[in-house]
Amino acid sequence: RQMCIRDRGKLSMEQAVGVPSSQPHIWVTNHVRALSALAGLFSQTGELADCAKVLEAAVKAYPGCGAMLADLCRVRIHQGSMKQAVQLVDQLHRLADEDAELFAVAMLHDGLLKAALSQLPDAIELLTKAATASGGEGDVFLQAETCRAVAAMQSGNLSQAISILENLLRSDPEVYLHPSVLFNLCTMYDLENDQTAPSKKGILVSLIQNYAPDDFDMSYLPISRP
Repeated sequence: RQMCIRDRGKLSMEQAVGVPSSQPHIWVTNHVRALSALAGLFSQTGELADCAKVLEAAVKAYPGCGAMLADLCRVRIHQGSMKQAVQLVDQLHRLADEDAELFAVAMLHDGLLKAALSQLPDAIELLTKAATASGGEGDVFLQAETCRAVAAMQSGNLSQAISILENLLRSDPEVYLHPSVLFNLCTMYDLENDQTAPSKKGILVSLIQNYAPDDFDMSYLPISRP
């Protein structure tokens, strides 16, 4: 599965790596960008071991960089290295104690870890906190709600899972027509009822046609098209 090396959001690069705003360093900015780009490249090609090495170097060089810690945590979860993922989540929580903007990120990754460990009630609680703390918008909110829906489905609450993702799309279809949202909804519709799934998927196709860019790729979606 492709990892997502996320946008740093509203933080400046110096803030993201824990460099005081009074002491900006161009070389630090360029170094972090280079490490992030390299990690993203390895992630996209499925080379998670090399991606992890790059992120480990980044975390060692810039221990105050919550974004790099979060990315490394996701890689470790995907690799099944749960002991290391637990340590990284603990580090994120410690950083969040000093930086309120990292609270939602820490909750999100703690929730992802709990889901990977099949501790689904705890995962749902943490992902709900992450979505709330994110202010109901942005990348963390999207990830938290999508993962919360999957955790609800895995817990046997399929109707709740569908409602979470449908509500996400209703809130802003132009923003939340994300591949993970659409793919998971299609899968959930198939699990819910094979007979009604085609019509519900048709609604998703209509949303894509009305709100998505012209080059939107639908090839990954389990939707039958003429």
